[in-house]
Amino acid sequence: MKEDLLQFIWDQSLYNQSNLESDSGEIISVQKNGIQNFISGPDFSDARIYIGENMWVGNLEIHVTAAEWDNHRQQEDTAHNSLILHVVCENDKTVFNE
Repeated sequence: MKEDLLQFIWDQSLYNQSNLESDSGEIISVQKNGIQNFISGPDFSDARIYIGENMWVGNLEIHVTAAEWDNHRQQEDTAHNSLILHVVCENDKTVFNE
């Protein structure tokens, strides 16, 4: 799968919305997918999601695998400092630590 296809799937809500969870097992509920960004920066802005009981509003990034975060060197791009969610199909690597 390519990232642009995954972004399309997210944008059109063509995913199983009842089976989303964080890597720590919290339920994720998407209220608004956000507005797709076709230029540099996070893939979507103004998304509204619940992680557990907490509502978050902001930017999210989408990758096929979590390791793509490092591969794309996004940890060095300050535009990604305020993400509320990193959406991946395959959680193959921990890229964020609290």
